[in-house]
Amino acid sequence: MRRAGAPRPGLVGLLEDLAAHPVSGGTVLVAVALNLAAAFGFSLDHLILAGGAELAAEPWLALTSVLPHGGWIHLAFNVAWVWVLGRRLEAVLGSLATLALFLLLACVPLAAEFALYDGGIGLSGVGYGLVGMLWILARRDERFAGALDDGVARLFVAWFFVCIGLSWSGVLPVANVAHGAGAVLGLVLGLSLCAERPGAARVAAVALTLAALGGATLARERVNLSSGSEEAAFRRAVEALRIDDLEGALEAGLRAVAAREDFPEAWYNLGVTYSRLSRGRDALEAFERALALEPDDPLYREAVESLGGIVE
Repeated sequence: MRRAGAPRPGLVGLLEDLAAHPVSGGTVLVAVALNLAAAFGFSLDHLILAGGAELAAEPWLALTSVLPHGGWIHLAFNVAWVWVLGRRLEAVLGSLATLALFLLLACVPLAAEFALYDGGIGLSGVGYGLVGMLWILARRDERFAGALDDGVARLFVAWFFVCIGLSWSGVLPVANVAHGAGAVLGLVLGLSLCAERPGAARVAAVALTLAALGGATLARERVNLSSGSEEAAFRRAVEALRIDDLEGALEAGLRAVAAREDFPEAWYNLGVTYSRLSRGRDALEAFERALALEPDDPLYREAVESLGGIVE
């Protein structure tokens, strides 16, 4: 005999659980389905905020990047904790509030990772955010009593530092900024839900969100620490030159060549910018740098020859 209120065993119980927690269950099912599709050759690259992507032009990538994963172990770990912890949140707060929290915990950590580095994939930021939230709520809100075991919290803290070690040693690249940002945002959101005076926590949550999104868009060229930052600066320089924003093109162009000196396209674009600013000597030097890097390029050679007889 099954006691009243106990979950049904087997498939029926699982389906009932999924129906009762559609946000947690739906997130898990979509992630698993997409990674299964990837295993059969379906590309998920168009869902990932990384490399040459522009968050301002494709803002949905901050959400869709949580769905692809870097392997079955990565996927299994993330979906298991999102399912276990997400249900505990959803059972108390309801699906609509949980959906809003999931969206924040999805986009902010990955935006922070993309702002500082090359971006990342997976639900780890959501998982760390849920741990942070439930760590606060389990201690301050009786509705969440026992929602997070201290052993689980310690596991996530230990894994955070293990992942830093893996990245630092070059064994495995891990989105550590996303982990940290997810945990901090989760703590702040937890406080905003249960503090007697939640105003400061809510302001902090808004500030973290704006900082991550602003860093991943408007300020990325200035704050990004990855080797790919020169590509973003170069694209910005080209676009600024196209619309005749010469000061913007100059600033972005200088950032591109400062980040990577062996970047002939950026040097050429910088030379064109200097030419339009009537800075002939600087333009010639930029064209000569481009030609030195690619001596057989006729465009660079023509630019040097055309200015060589004019600039003393």
